[in-house]
Amino acid sequence: MSIEITSPCCLPLGLVMAEGKPALLGITLQYPPIQMSVRPRDELSVTGGRANIAREQALRWFEHHGLAPQGEIEIELAIPAHMGLGGEAMMGLSVAKGLRGLAGLEDPHGLGEEIGLGSEWALEAWSHGRGGVLVAGTDGSLIRRHELKHDDKHTWVFVIHTPHAPKDTPQFLEKDRRLALVNAEATRDIEPLWAAIVSDDIGAFANELMQLQASARVSDEAQAMMAVMREAGALACGQSMGGLAVWALVKGGKPSYDLRTKMRARMGHGAGAVTAAITDNEGSKVKRA
Repeated sequence: MSIEITSPCCLPLGLVMAEGKPALLGITLQYPPIQMSVRPRDELSVTGGRANIAREQALRWFEHHGLAPQGEIEIELAIPAHMGLGGEAMMGLSVAKGLRGLAGLEDPHGLGEEIGLGSEWALEAWSHGRGGVLVAGTDGSLIRRHELKHDDKHTWVFVIHTPHAPKDTPQFLEKDRRLALVNAEATRDIEPLWAAIVSDDIGAFANELMQLQASARVSDEAQAMMAVMREAGALACGQSMGGLAVWALVKGGKPSYDLRTKMRARMGHGAGAVTAAITDNEGSKVKRA
């Protein structure tokens, strides 16, 4: 038996006030994804991209259930480290989902508790479980969710630049930035932004995003890439609130292709990857083989 897990990434867009409490706004994206296979094995074996993180999460899962570590986890694709795309949380949730399926267990406390995931990662937990555009309270609750569905001409596309992380990048960059974000003061009301989302007004959504991003900390490298994005016609752009990834919002498949072409033409050798992603409205998916 083999259990195949495919999980999306999650781009945090900012801290907002929603229904009277602080919350994180984020969007579930199809790329870059996690893909892994989990199979029976007498001892625990973890291989592939970010295997060290997956192994740590697996050991937490076995400890939670009081079971001896066992099983084979083969990671085919992983979300790059330090990008602020929920890579570590999504990896842990995917591992827990695969191991739970392999063991035939049901846990009333959910996948996050099985791996010790705190409420500060609620956005990723809901993204993994349900997908869509999400507003997750810093207390762990799901406040709002919306699905974006368009044809190719009208689709909302996020073009993501994932640079190579410098050697001096702090080990816990994503964790430190997440804690700083959830402990900050939320001042921006979600309502104007949410109205733009549900009314399918990408122009208003882009304007609201730029206001939300106005006070964000942005590296010099990200600012340079954002300048290229704006010059190439991006409706909005910014750096992930949780890491090094830089994003741009455009409408339609053709503008997305044109933007990526212009970005790659301006990027130097070894400057990282550029991908286009649309909303994932399903969350993590399981296939048994």
